[in-house]
Amino acid sequence: MATTLIELRLIAAPANIGLSSQPVNGNSAPAATDHEMKMAFGPLPDTQEASRTAWQPAATPMHARHSMIGDWQMMTHYNAFLAYDHQSGPRGGDQFNSVNWLMLMATRRTGDNELAFHGMFSAEPWTTTGRGYPLIFQSGEAYRGQPLIDRQHPHDFLMELSGRYGRLIANETVFSFYVAPSGEPALGPPAFPHRLSAMDNPAAPVSHHWLDSTHISFGVLTAGIARKTWQWEGSWFNGREPDDDRWDIERPRLESYAGRFTWNPTPAWSAQISHGYLKEPEELHPGENVRRTTISALNVAELSRGHRLAATTGHTKPVEKFFRVLLRRSVVAHARAITSPASFEPQTPVQQKQPEPHKH
Repeated sequence: MATTLIELRLIAAPANIGLSSQPVNGNSAPAATDHEMKMAFGPLPDTQEASRTAWQPAATPMHARHSMIGDWQMMTHYNAFLAYDHQSGPRGGDQFNSVNWLMLMATRRTGDNELAFHGMFSAEPWTTTGRGYPLIFQSGEAYRGQPLIDRQHPHDFLMELSGRYGRLIANETVFSFYVAPSGEPALGPPAFPHRLSAMDNPAAPVSHHWLDSTHISFGVLTAGIARKTWQWEGSWFNGREPDDDRWDIERPRLESYAGRFTWNPTPAWSAQISHGYLKEPEELHPGENVRRTTISALNVAELSRGHRLAATTGHTKPVEKFFRVLLRRSVVAHARAITSPASFEPQTPVQQKQPEPHKH
């Protein structure tokens, strides 16, 4: 089964918060002083960096706080929603919750070398409960041995812990190596909390588990080569979805792989195509593997001074029977829940009365 995503968001806010050396429309920043870092590495502007190693349009504004500590550039980004979630109908539910995350990054550049450390954290295991929050038509992952259907699971407390080394091997070429006990492989577009078109959504897109579900993988190694307008990457990673203990780091199992090509033809556009093999991604379906192909395009258009329109379109197609089986089981479960709430309860066999023996 294939899935298509379309997102639109109108932004009417100041574009940048932080250093005055912010690049504009993908152009490199002015030369940095001793206590100010140039907002680009070689030919690659910082605004082009989205989630982990994924790219976005270079014209994307950076909503973050920047500061310098010695030679290290520090970046802080956070987002939090306080919401009352009402999903109507027999499959819906109600919940007061908070979807939230905090992202920290430290980057140091010396000559042709770059070293960066990323950390991303969420309190959702506490603020949305272990079962997550109601979201009709959403499915994916499990809680206490049962599939989550019509619910969005909470993100893990440790959404990302990673380090990345970059090396400028020519004036226009950058090699990078990314290591993450918890991170994102080179598969799919930037994860929705990092997409300008989706980061202000108070709930995850329903397409999340089909397009960018691997954005929290416990164990990732990624190598890439990039020039000004394109990037090739390959990842070796843990393709299993996180378990329902959202506070730990799981043991890495590097049994899945993926590759991605990204093309940024202009500062306003970013497109990617990727393919990956995921070994046993769902804990309730051992032995069932998935091959996933995704294609997406992101655009940031400036409508007028201070006003932008961000758009994302994406398409994904898992080629194994796994998701068709999962969807069919979900639909059957929904139908049973609607027509007969007691249909999942064990039935006690009816004891038939035995005829009494004939008396002579």
